[in-house]
Amino acid sequence: MTTTPARQCGSCTMCCKVLGIRELAKPVGAWCPHCAPGRGCKIYESRPSECRTFSCGWLSDTSCPEDWRPDRSKLVFCPDSESRNVIVRIDAGSPDAWRREPYHAWLRNKAAQGLAAGTLVIVSVNNNATLILPEGEQFIGLLNAGDQIEAHRRSGPNGPMLEVKVIRHAPAPQTDGDVPAEAGSETHS
Repeated sequence: MTTTPARQCGSCTMCCKVLGIRELAKPVGAWCPHCAPGRGCKIYESRPSECRTFSCGWLSDTSCPEDWRPDRSKLVFCPDSESRNVIVRIDAGSPDAWRREPYHAWLRNKAAQGLAAGTLVIVSVNNNATLILPEGEQFIGLLNAGDQIEAHRRSGPNGPMLEVKVIRHAPAPQTDGDVPAEAGSETHS
């Protein structure tokens, strides 16, 4: 079920860069060949279903300030309906955009609220993920489609701690010098 966004994209085309589109074999972080940056989609009427059903958080959440529009902030908020996590895809041309204020403080506050509800805030630059925590952040690394991040508070020898687990559903792509990742899970503390 799709809802009509409360806002309009206008000249913003940032999702056409930061998202991967399987139907077009378009990788994350590259401009879609059908995008006219700053103008819109050249195949809008026949665009893939992934594009038709996507609506960024800025479009649907009018409490998000106007200047957080993705082409201005370089952040594309991608609500994940399955996990309820907040995924923030960052323009690789501005990889530290999420560290600027007011974005960084907002992300940390959202992380604090989310942990209690079982929701995580994850920042991703070209699929390299960082888990935002109320008291800091934890670099997770490359996430592939289908990979999941879980975080649980538990008691440790020095008091409460957060245990982060990455559940891998597909091997990570191998690059020169990398060791292939196996399907399974990793635990970060």
